Amino acid sequence: MNKFASKLLSVNQMLFFSHLFLVMVIIIGMSFSRYESEWNTRVESAGLIAQQSLSSMINDISLSVAGRNYTKLTMPSQLNHLQGIENLLFMEIRGQSDYSGLPVGVRFSHDEDIIWRTDVSAEDIIRAKQTLHGLSQSLVDSSGDKRVKLQYLFNKSSEDLRMLERSMVLKNETRFEVRLASDDDHPFVLVPKTQSLQIHIPLVNKSGGSLFAVFDASALYQLRSDIVRSLAVEAVVAILVSILIILSVTYWIVKPIRRMASYMSQDIEKMNFSTLPELDRRDEIGSLARMLKMLAEKVQAQLKELRHKSDTDALTGLGGRHSYNTSAEVFYRHTMASKRYFGLIICDIDNFKLFNDNFGHSRGDEVLKIVADAINSALLGDELAFRIGGEEFVVMASCCHCDEVHRLAERVRNHVANRNLPHARQMGTVTISVGAVCVSPGQSVSYREVFEQADSLLYDAKTAGKNRIRLCRFSDRNNDPSALFEMPICKEFASRK
Repeated sequence: MNKFASKLLSVNQMLFFSHLFLVMVIIIGMSFSRYESEWNTRVESAGLIAQQSLSSMINDISLSVAGRNYTKLTMPSQLNHLQGIENLLFMEIRGQSDYSGLPVGVRFSHDEDIIWRTDVSAEDIIRAKQTLHGLSQSLVDSSGDKRVKLQYLFNKSSEDLRMLERSMVLKNETRFEVRLASDDDHPFVLVPKTQSLQIHIPLVNKSGGSLFAVFDASALYQLRSDIVRSLAVEAVVAILVSILIILSVTYWIVKPIRRMASYMSQDIEKMNFSTLPELDRRDEIGSLARMLKMLAEKVQAQLKELRHKSDTDALTGLGGRHSYNTSAEVFYRHTMASKRYFGLIICDIDNFKLFNDNFGHSRGDEVLKIVADAINSALLGDELAFRIGGEEFVVMASCCHCDEVHRLAERVRNHVANRNLPHARQMGTVTISVGAVCVSPGQSVSYREVFEQADSLLYDAKTAGKNRIRLCRFSDRNNDPSALFEMPICKEFASRK
């Protein structure tokens, strides 16, 4: 095929078409990568905004579902609130009463401008009619204050009957197919067919339940069109510039271009253009080499920034779960190889759920930030700190002796306690409980075993009264089951009040 191509095309033409193809592959690949990143970010943001617009209602709705309070679920103020939520097209509440065990179902449609029940039966309507008929008979024979009260009950029963009949008509009518699974890890899904965003939020009453909502996502799809258009223009411009560059290439520079193509075939993160000889050239090849170097460095910087964001907990600024998973084993093995003591400290905020229940998750997030800042301020520089989930934090240290682990753990506990953050009800201030393990040099033990023992110590500290430290030298439970929580191997350092 090479012989056939050489007969039809000149060297410059072969060079032009081959490198034009290469440039197009690079540009299209990077454009697609940028599109994926931008689109996923926009969808995630839209989903979070939609969730936040409904989160404030969850507690009230859960209480109403628990008590099967349809009056509160369908009251006009609730309808007005739902109509005021931007882009909300449809909402459905499914649950079960905590007391009667009966199902609870309510739907809202923006187009219908009504909230209706989904569990209405013919028997419900018959009972409502009988009640209304009985009140009608009583009205005939009553007078005075009693008649006023009966009239109020008659009017309310009439409205209830009207709502039941309306609900009977509407209960199976909806143009939305709510297909979202009840998965807390994936609380929303984008449906291209209807250009809608479907949200699922679990209820918090004892028997549980779900809130499903459908939002209009047409604006999001319009934004996607704008993103595609912008990337297409950028890709076309980049291709045109590349064509001009390729046209200026002659036969004697084939080898340098092949060398640059070889550089470009590497993994983007491993590219190192500093050794490329063409960087010192002052002609077109030198310019191309420097442009590729700048492009690669820009992409590498973006990848580095993305990795930093994934490694850092967005709320607290400490290392996140991903960073912890990639760093913990490495730090532990390095410490053991350096013949130093390894300290693992696990911290957990005491009664944090009670704090959230009383002050809300926004205040809870503020406390997490303050506690993380206090933990960070207790570090001397060589330690690593992570938030591994919820209100749980991990600190790892490389020490000369186990006493340093104790001092670090006490310093962390004190720094949090000294913030004097008011807790819920009679709980005083926000404190943490600490489980810590010190591993001596030469001990043959896996990091997982160290973590499990520290986690057990944390549980022990909480059981013993919270706001305290439970610290042990690591012990092999198989060799000495009694050594784990007994002196002198293990010490408990309770707070002084």
